[in-house]
Amino acid sequence: MQPLVREPSSGLSAVTRTARAALFAGLVLGGAVTGSVAQDPAPGPQPPKFKHGGDALVQVTFRSASHHEQRRTDESGESVATVHTHDWEVSGLLEVKTHALGAGLLVFTVVGVYGELEGHASETRAWVRKGLAGEGGLSRWEERAQESWSAQKVRKDRFPGAGTIEIDLDRRTWTAPELGDVFDAWPSQLHERERYSAEWHPDPSDETAQPRFSFDKQIRMTGLLGDGPDRPSKRSATELGLQQKLSRANPLTAMVKPKGGADPLLGTAAIEIGQGKNRISASVSWALRRELPELELRVSSPDFERWRPTGDRLPLVEGRLPGNALQLTAELVDPSGAPITGVRIRRMRWWLEDTSRLPGVCLNWPYGSTDTSPDLEFDSSRATDEGQRLEFTDLTTLRKTVRVVPYDFGGWSTLRVEADLDDGRTIRGRRKGQSGDETAIRLPDREPDSRVATSWKLLLHGTGKADDADDETEPEGAGAGDGLTLFEEYRGFYVNGEFDYGDAERKDVIVYDQIGSRSTREASQLFASASGVTWSLHVLRPGQGEMNDSRVINRNRGNGPTRGPQHVVSLKSDARGGMPCATGNRPGRGEVLVPAPELVYRIAPRLRGRRDLYARSIAQAMLALCGVRRPGVSDWGMVSFQAARAEDGAVIVTGGDGTRVQVRDESGKRDLGAEWLRAAERDADVLRRHLRSVQGGERAIEAATKALATRSFYVALRGGIHSGPLANIMRQTFADAYYVPEARTLYVLPPGGDDRVGYSLPSTSEGDGFNAKDHTPRPRFGDSSNPAPRGTFVVNDHAQ
Repeated sequence: MQPLVREPSSGLSAVTRTARAALFAGLVLGGAVTGSVAQDPAPGPQPPKFKHGGDALVQVTFRSASHHEQRRTDESGESVATVHTHDWEVSGLLEVKTHALGAGLLVFTVVGVYGELEGHASETRAWVRKGLAGEGGLSRWEERAQESWSAQKVRKDRFPGAGTIEIDLDRRTWTAPELGDVFDAWPSQLHERERYSAEWHPDPSDETAQPRFSFDKQIRMTGLLGDGPDRPSKRSATELGLQQKLSRANPLTAMVKPKGGADPLLGTAAIEIGQGKNRISASVSWALRRELPELELRVSSPDFERWRPTGDRLPLVEGRLPGNALQLTAELVDPSGAPITGVRIRRMRWWLEDTSRLPGVCLNWPYGSTDTSPDLEFDSSRATDEGQRLEFTDLTTLRKTVRVVPYDFGGWSTLRVEADLDDGRTIRGRRKGQSGDETAIRLPDREPDSRVATSWKLLLHGTGKADDADDETEPEGAGAGDGLTLFEEYRGFYVNGEFDYGDAERKDVIVYDQIGSRSTREASQLFASASGVTWSLHVLRPGQGEMNDSRVINRNRGNGPTRGPQHVVSLKSDARGGMPCATGNRPGRGEVLVPAPELVYRIAPRLRGRRDLYARSIAQAMLALCGVRRPGVSDWGMVSFQAARAEDGAVIVTGGDGTRVQVRDESGKRDLGAEWLRAAERDADVLRRHLRSVQGGERAIEAATKALATRSFYVALRGGIHSGPLANIMRQTFADAYYVPEARTLYVLPPGGDDRVGYSLPSTSEGDGFNAKDHTPRPRFGDSSNPAPRGTFVVNDHAQ
């Protein structure tokens, strides 16, 4: 059987005796028995079957070896040279009972043999006698003799005597008060199975003489294991080394090296046998090491996989308040599930490393924060280093529970735990099943290359996305993304005092409504419905401290994964009048200016009393700020047309720029220019009768006729802002007429002729309804001259 500890080297050539005991505490807790003891072990740790009431197995190896040469010459001159050698070894498994006596004292007591102990032994004595003394003096004759005995594969199912090993965990020392006596008992046990042999050469010079044999056990030579009081085993046990209580205790440190360690606890004692010239110098050495179980420090939490950090949910309350805590437990366990005995935790250290220090608690609260305290801390008054370190000493159990509290909705950290055991080991905590380094416990539960909680990714279908991903394609628009990375959407933002997070699949739009009127609220809903962001729209109101004139929603970016500043869709009052308009085609390039309704009605009287159309005009400006264009570039707009008679009596109609046009109703059957002029002439005749005798009356009649024959219309052009699909929210609906250039004809719509108000963003630019190519008698405004509005929506400030 191979020894389990390194053979100590004494450096002496005389007697070397080694007693080695390696405690298989791994087998105590269910570790498999190795070597010749266990045959074909089942997969995984298998606990041993104890027959003597034990709870642990100890593999022991007792060994003694010696080589001694001695020369003696008497007064007559006769000399005898003697060589003694012996070698014996016993090894096997013992059942022991573990006793934790309290006060840090651990005792292993042998209660029986596990299976059988196997031993072997051999011993020889050889001598040469020269110069035999006789009547004639010394002769030149010599004789030689050698005798030996051996015992091979001796098996024992009993352990001689008692055996204990005491470990004082508090003083960190060990004692083995009985192993010396046990060691001394083995030679007589082995002698029971000996085989003896001897040979004698009375005259080695006579080559014809045969050696003589003897089998007389009474004259058996036993080398240094003789029955005298000076035998080394007895002296080593009672006076020198193995019974440590008689002198000093050996340090425990080397004894508790982990399984497979290189430095056993060893001791050496000098031994002297005999006096004067017959004094023999020898040594007894021993090695003792406990083979420790492969223990684990497991870190777990019932809420670990679904926990995500949160920040202060009461943002209007002064002071830094923590979010929901994560409770974590570190427990020392045996992987086989067996109970642990005789192990104590001297010190347990918890620490957080690489903890995030993001400003504020989310993207926009407190707005523009400069507080970069750690985002995760230990919830304990004993915590140090800004709540990043926590230490416990002299634990009374093999487990400890702590709480980690977050102060940010996107905080992250790496937790590490270490336990220093009384047996000298340091074990690092592990979270079983975690990908990557199990000792680097990622808070929250996340992938090694991510700072976003896996539970949130699963909930929002963000699995597989990088933290800096900004690739949402819904709703359809110009390019992907909404300007916020996956991490920023996870970290979230405050909206009117309540926390909200982004959508990993749909583009998020944040509106900052600084007006807060009923019309702007309706406009935001129209904007969301048309663009398709109804479920990912977030509307901020002023006065909450969540936004300022910078209009940046991710102001508290810190070192989190980001693409840069992302602006909100800002609605701002405009005292100058006019129609609502956008000052840019990206949220980061402008904002929406919204005049009060009274200022709009001055230039668009038809909107008076139509709050829905007023709200729609605001929504149009919001969409324009997100890159959505009108169906066309422009129309003629408001144009005055005057009817008059030419010299040949024909009716002609000219526009403000002098362009001649025909003016007809949409059917083309009525000449509206002639009708205007006839009506004006009739009214002029009536006026002439009343002003017949008035000086300058003719000039007044001429002016009145001209005025009565003039009409003003909003004239739309084909491909202009009234063109394209009728459902397009960006299409205007206030045209009075449309001009067909190839016919040089202005077609006037009947009152309410263009009352098809759209509220969506179609995916085509082709006209339908009265704008369709096959509309009878003709298409009004035709196809849009700009791309389909659906594909032009973009809220991402960073889109090309």
